[in-house]
Amino acid sequence: MSDIKYVGIFTTKGGVGKTTISVNVAEMVGWREKVLLLEMDTNHSITSLLKVRATKISEIKKGVSPRKVGNFYLVSMDGETQKVERTIPPEKIMNGIGKALADFDKVIVDFPSTISPLVLYLMDRMDFVAVPFVPSFLGLGAWYYTKNIFKILGYDSYGLFLNMCKFSLFRSKEERELMERLNREEKFMKGLAIPYDRRVLRAEKLHVPAVAEFPKSRFSKGIEKFVKRVFGGDMVANDRIKSR
Repeated sequence: MSDIKYVGIFTTKGGVGKTTISVNVAEMVGWREKVLLLEMDTNHSITSLLKVRATKISEIKKGVSPRKVGNFYLVSMDGETQKVERTIPPEKIMNGIGKALADFDKVIVDFPSTISPLVLYLMDRMDFVAVPFVPSFLGLGAWYYTKNIFKILGYDSYGLFLNMCKFSLFRSKEERELMERLNREEKFMKGLAIPYDRRVLRAEKLHVPAVAEFPKSRFSKGIEKFVKRVFGGDMVANDRIKSR
């Protein structure tokens, strides 16, 4: 795999499958590397999806080890950290968990769709930020807002990818034209789309990552392409068997 260590999943539009992507990427990369998934979303979508209790950022600062979930370790934003974020500079908050982050080969950050000083601080330290894009006019508005955030940060290490987790078809001629225009004008990760697959919903009802439950599904192959594109290497679904 590449030297990229810190990868964020971020979009200002909610409900586009960002959490699903984050969990499954962490699970697949965890077949080969020691991975930490950092849940910055205060809605705690990951812990709700997997029905687990994550180690909190405030606990990490007190020396508690991150909790392992499947093939990755999970640390979550918590109310205590959220309160001190208003009065303490973000670098001081993150310095408290710096040693824990250093123990991992890869760190994947599931960013919230809202912006805060801590989110901006973390994003500026990512090696790469992947932006899920849904082909709709609302998706386009969210992307331009996201792009302006990157511009303010002077941040250039990002890529859009087509997220079809909840959409099986482009819904109109205008939206197809929108995709074509974005492919020409934006930093799209060419040919990368996470396809819709009903087995994703089945896996989530079981509270497990879909790539673990259905490693040969269309969705898992899309995640595999994502992992190869972002991290490099020859990650394949059969690594799930090798890792056990």
